[in-house]
Amino acid sequence: MQQQDSRKPTQQKTQAPLERGAVWIIGIAGVAMGGLAICLRRMGYQVGGSDQGVYPPMSDMLAEAGVRWEDGFAREHVAAWLKLHPESRVVVGNAIPRGNPELEEALAAGCRLTSLPEVLREDFLPGRLSVVVSGTHGKTTTSNLAAWLLKRLDLQPGWFVGGKPGGLAESLRPADPGRPMVLEGDEYDTVFYDKRSKFFHYWPQVLVINHVEFDHADIFEGLAPILTAFRRLVNQVPENGLVLLNAEADEPCAVAARGLAPLVGFGAAEDCAYRLLDEVPVPGGSRFRFRLPPAGWLRSLERTGEPAAALATLVAARHPGREAARLDEVELAALGRARLLRPQESIEVEAEAALSGAYNGRNILAALAIVDACGGERARALNLLREFAGPARRMDGYTCADGLLLYDDFGHHPTAVREALAALRRRHPERRITAIVEPRSNTSVRNVLQEAWIQSLGQADAVLMGALHRPWKYDPAELFDFAAASRRLAERGVPFQQLDDPLRIAAFLEDLLAGRCAATGWEQVATWAPSDHLWVIFSNGSFGGLRQQLLERWQGAPIA
Repeated sequence: MQQQDSRKPTQQKTQAPLERGAVWIIGIAGVAMGGLAICLRRMGYQVGGSDQGVYPPMSDMLAEAGVRWEDGFAREHVAAWLKLHPESRVVVGNAIPRGNPELEEALAAGCRLTSLPEVLREDFLPGRLSVVVSGTHGKTTTSNLAAWLLKRLDLQPGWFVGGKPGGLAESLRPADPGRPMVLEGDEYDTVFYDKRSKFFHYWPQVLVINHVEFDHADIFEGLAPILTAFRRLVNQVPENGLVLLNAEADEPCAVAARGLAPLVGFGAAEDCAYRLLDEVPVPGGSRFRFRLPPAGWLRSLERTGEPAAALATLVAARHPGREAARLDEVELAALGRARLLRPQESIEVEAEAALSGAYNGRNILAALAIVDACGGERARALNLLREFAGPARRMDGYTCADGLLLYDDFGHHPTAVREALAALRRRHPERRITAIVEPRSNTSVRNVLQEAWIQSLGQADAVLMGALHRPWKYDPAELFDFAAASRRLAERGVPFQQLDDPLRIAAFLEDLLAGRCAATGWEQVATWAPSDHLWVIFSNGSFGGLRQQLLERWQGAPIA
């Protein structure tokens, strides 16, 4: 393998970026699209756009950057913009459907339509090292941490983080020429005319694959098409690239097995080159114990012979008379594990981090591997971990009146919720945990993962669930079954209650703290002292402002 610093920038041919011109963005107010608008304006483009409800702080940030925006969607917005800028590109947001008046006007006018991933590919990636962080979970934290570390290590990176990042002033920033561009690689679809996953546009040279699980039930019919998407992503990585994968699970190993780039594992499994040995909660975070390869190992990897031929030889030795394309998932997972590279010697280190939980241990290891691949100083990176608190709404903690603890987390998949609950149980073994869940994502609204949800929520001491998000979009037979959840959790001794209105949820919790039994099965919960309670909100939306209601009622302040 060529050394990492000798890798050429992105190889695939793309249309050269336009001369600095104009861009109109339909759906400009979100974190990602707003960040794109501001970044393009700083790069010299004339930028305008529109959205439903453009509120502070995004409205202020757009205005300060010199971005013109309109509240609401209307044909005349696009028509007026095109009179001023007839050659303008029109960036269409992922959630913008056919029938949107501005989209229809742009189509009728024959505009050059594009999407956020395509703009990133055309304007941000040429001449940079594409570092893509993918997987069902951990994308935002890992890409945020990796970009933040590279920046603190003076490697002049760029980044695209899908959420509100921690330690970085903006969610999107271009990299200096020849420097790494860290991108959160989402498997969700791109735009109305391109239903491929967003990450296909980024052509990774360094690829991270964390969990690969079923999600996004609105666009994927099951796990098989998700595995196919990740396999195709791996197939984009060049021979002199690198695939870093979560080797605790079989699916990442299986999807990477037929790629031609080197495979390196991270996680707690024995065959991981970047291995998590232990995690112990400490004040302000966790102390992690890692086993790592020597700092220069990734950049000195070499390979003899042609990788395609080497792969064919390995498959022939393991499966005589068969080709890799004919192997099943179990065989592919074993093949992927057999291809994992490990150093002859390793180093055991301890590091304190502001992040907690075994799942964050994996995220940290992936970020450290990115630092190693990009030539960063690992010792400094390990020392910096205690300063990184993570992106917004990733286990944000608050101390409240009378000793109550409240956490707020973006988790909306049963695996993410299970791992977050396990981390909270490890950090606060004396507390009684009430999980407060908004079933808002297209997957959590349906019953396709109902059993997995039962297993995850069964780790809590009590469970409250809010209303299903837009249930009229689905067949009633497909919806999450609250009654069944209540029965199954009751069998495990976990009281369950479902309430549609966040105000009623807040009132229900207040009754419990006052010692009033709010519902059958909750009698024991009503005897807990406030200082026994730990409430954790799981939602990928606002949950009707529930967090703010609880913080105001119980005088919450961020945990120091």
